[in-house]
Amino acid sequence: MFGLVQDVSEDQHAKIELERHRILLEEMSSISGVGAWEYETATNRLRWSKQTRRIHEVDDTFEPTPESLRARFPQRSLEIQEASVQRATRTGLPTASEYDILTAKGRSIRVRNVVRVEHSEGQITRLVGTTQDITRQHELERSLGRAQKLLEDISLLTGVGGWEVSIPSGEITWTNQVRRIFEADDAFIPTNEAIAKLLTAEAEMALLHTRLKVAVDAADLRVWEIDLETGVMQWDPHAPPTFVGPEMEPLLRASSSLDFIHPDDRDAFSQLTGTVVLSDVPSVCRVRARAPDGSFRHVEIRMCLSSLYADKRKILGVSRDVTRDVMLNEELVRKKREAEQASLAKSQFVARMSHEIRTPMSGVIGMLEVLQRAEIDPANHAHATTALKSARDLMSVLDDIIDASQLESRHLSLEIAPFRLSAVVNDVASLFDSLARNKSLTLAASVEASVPEWVMGDARRVRQVLTNLVGNAVKFTDAGGIEITLRYDANQQVALLVVRDTGIGIAEEKVDKIFDQFFQADSSTTRRHSGSGLGLAISKQLVGLMGGTIQVHSKLGAGSAFHFTIAAPVSASPSAGNVEPPATPDKHLRILVAEDNRAMQEILRALLEAGGHQLTFVSNGRDAVAMAASRTFDVILMDVMMPMVDGPTAAQRIRELGGRAGGIPIIAMTANALVGDRDRYIAAGMTDYLSKPIDVAALFAALARATAVD
Repeated sequence: MFGLVQDVSEDQHAKIELERHRILLEEMSSISGVGAWEYETATNRLRWSKQTRRIHEVDDTFEPTPESLRARFPQRSLEIQEASVQRATRTGLPTASEYDILTAKGRSIRVRNVVRVEHSEGQITRLVGTTQDITRQHELERSLGRAQKLLEDISLLTGVGGWEVSIPSGEITWTNQVRRIFEADDAFIPTNEAIAKLLTAEAEMALLHTRLKVAVDAADLRVWEIDLETGVMQWDPHAPPTFVGPEMEPLLRASSSLDFIHPDDRDAFSQLTGTVVLSDVPSVCRVRARAPDGSFRHVEIRMCLSSLYADKRKILGVSRDVTRDVMLNEELVRKKREAEQASLAKSQFVARMSHEIRTPMSGVIGMLEVLQRAEIDPANHAHATTALKSARDLMSVLDDIIDASQLESRHLSLEIAPFRLSAVVNDVASLFDSLARNKSLTLAASVEASVPEWVMGDARRVRQVLTNLVGNAVKFTDAGGIEITLRYDANQQVALLVVRDTGIGIAEEKVDKIFDQFFQADSSTTRRHSGSGLGLAISKQLVGLMGGTIQVHSKLGAGSAFHFTIAAPVSASPSAGNVEPPATPDKHLRILVAEDNRAMQEILRALLEAGGHQLTFVSNGRDAVAMAASRTFDVILMDVMMPMVDGPTAAQRIRELGGRAGGIPIIAMTANALVGDRDRYIAAGMTDYLSKPIDVAALFAALARATAVD
C-alpha cells in the first residue's frame, strides 16, 4: 500500500476567503436591497442570489427558469426586459430598465433591472445583472407627480401661480400658471436679483401650500374630484361642497350628487361634465344646489380633466357659493327695472301735464296774438301785449321743466344737421335788441372771420343756450351793455361763444352753485328778478350733450362772462333742396284743418283766413281721412290727439289712399312737446311738426316748407 500526501493549506485558505467574500456580498446585497442574477445561454440555467429570491418571495429551494418567470411577468414587462437586453447587446454597456412583476405570493411590485451581456465569437454566452425592488420609490414618485399635477390644476382653476428660487444658483422656477399670468412662453427664463431670503426646500413647499390654502379659503372655494372609473366623488372634509352636511362622509357616488342639484339645472351640469370628459376643455356653469337646511343655493362650478393619474382619469372640480352675487345682481336688475318704470311714468306724467297745460295755453296765446293783430285802441293793444308776454313766460317755465325732466331721464337727444352758427348768434342778438334798447343798454355781436359758414350741430339747442345766457345778461344788467363773441378753433373744430355783461355779477361763494338746478343767486323774498332757476342747469347739460363745457367768470358788482364751447365740425353747404323756403307761403292755400278744440279752430281761422287761405275744418281723424279722399287740398293741419281716430293713425290711412290724396303734406299739431315726438309723427307719415301753443311765424314757415315742393 502506498499513498500520496499533498499540502492543500493554501487551497483551503482560498476557499475560506472566497466564502467570506460571498457572505460579505450577500450581506451587502441584503442591506442595499439589490439582488444579483446570471443566465448561461448554453445550459439555459438561471441563478439568483438570496436577495433576488427575497424580492421574488421564493425560498432557497426554488430553482428559477426562464419559463417559470415568463408565467409571472406581464407581457409589457417581458417586452421591456427584451428591449433592455437588445440595447445592452447593441451598446456593450450595462442597461437599466423598470417594469412590474408578480411575486410568488401574487403581489405586484416594481423592479429596477440592470443587465450586462457577455459575448464569445459573436454569440451571447452569459447575461449578468442586478434586481432591486423600487415599489416604494415608484409610489412616492407617482404620489409626488400627482400632487404636483393637482396643484397645477388647482392653480389653473383658482388663477394662483407658484414659484421657487434656488438659493445656491439664484435660479427661479415658475409654474405654468405664473407663466400664464405673465404671458410668458416656455422659452422664457425668469430671473430676480432682488430675492435674498433663504428658503429651504421644505419651507418653500410649505409656503406654496400655505399660499394655495389662503387663496382657496379667501375665494371660499370647494375642491373635489370625480373618479371616472369608479364614479366616486371625493372632497376635502374641511371644505365640503355646498350640499354636504356635517354628518356625510367625504365620499359619494357621482350620480347621487345629481340629487342635490335643482331638477331644472341637472341637464346643464351633466352637459358640462360631458364636455369636460369628451373635449378635455375646462368649463364653467352655474347651478342651484340644495343645502343641508333644504334651501337652494346658487353655485358656480368649474371643472377640468385631470391627467395627473397615469392609470385612471379624474375630473377635478372647484365650486363656489355665489348666492349673494346672484341675489345682488337680481336686486340690481329689479332696481334698474323699477327706475326705468319710474322714469317712464315720470316722462308720461310730464307729457300729460304738458298736454293739459299747453292745450288751454294755446287758446290763450293764440287769441292774444289774434287780438294783437286786430285794429284796437293802443291801451287795449298794450294790455294784450302784456298778457301775451306773461303767457309766453309761463310757457318758457313749462319748457324748462320738460327739458330738465328729459335731461334727467336721458331721453333728450340732439337733432344734428348743417346750420349757420353766425346766423344763430345774429338772430339771438336781434331777438333781444329791442329789450336792451328799452333799458338803454348796448347789445353787440362779434363773429370772427375764422368761423366757417356751415357747421354740423343742433341749431335749436345752440340757440336755446345762447338765448338763456343773453336773456340773463339783459335781465341782470341795468347799465352798460352786453357783448356776444363767437370764435372758432379750426384744429379742434370747436366753437367758443362768450356772453359778457356789465351787470350785477355773482358773489364768489355762489359761482360754483350757479349751474345747479333751481339755484338762484338771489333767492330772497325781496329779489328784483324772477326765474325758475332751471335755465343755467339746462344750459350746462345741453352744452355737455353737444360735446362742450360751460364756465363763468364773475365778480359781484362788476358783471359776468359766460364761456361755452360746442363741437362744431365744418359742414359743406346743404343742397338747394335743403335751403330754407320763404317764411310765408307764396300763394293762397286750400288747407284741411283736423282739430277738435274750438278755440284752436277759431285761432287758426283768424290767423290764416286773413292771409287769403281757404280752410275746411273737421273735428276727428276719421272725417279727416274721408275729406282728404273726397276733396283736393294743398296741405293738412292735423292735431295729434283727437276722438275716434287720432292724428298719426289718420295720417297713415291718408298715405294708404295713394295718388295725389296720399301725397298731401300733413303738418302735425300737438300740445306734446317731448323729444322724440317729431320723429314718431314723421314715422307715421306726417311731413312736419308744430308744437302748441302755435307760434304764428312757425306756422307760416311750416306751411311754406310743406308747399315749397309744389
